[in-house]
Amino acid sequence: MLYLLTINLIPSALVGLAWFCHHRRPGALSKGRQVLFYSGLVGGTCGAILLVIFVIVSVMDPSSVGHVNVSGGKVLILGFLMALVSFPLTLAGQKVQRLLAAASSLSLFILLYMAGLASSI
Repeated sequence: MLYLLTINLIPSALVGLAWFCHHRRPGALSKGRQVLFYSGLVGGTCGAILLVIFVIVSVMDPSSVGHVNVSGGKVLILGFLMALVSFPLTLAGQKVQRLLAAASSLSLFILLYMAGLASSI
């Protein structure tokens, strides 16, 4: 269980590092691009939280064995939407922050897909 959570914390670490790098070295972004980039970071953060919640719900809910886990499916779909929306928004950033946030969104999408396949949703 611990290794599952460790692997699924990769997007959280990447988006946290993007937040840190952006606040440490703020670039000269226009107001519109800054709003888009912050929206992407918030979306990536929410998606990473939903990924961890999905893994915990899938592992901890024994009633879903042999059945479809409806609550886990809703969390999975919402996480996919957050990952898909946050990717183009994070491309409004600059330099390293943009790369970290985009890598977080892509890894979030891949991990959500793999977790959905593993739980057969």
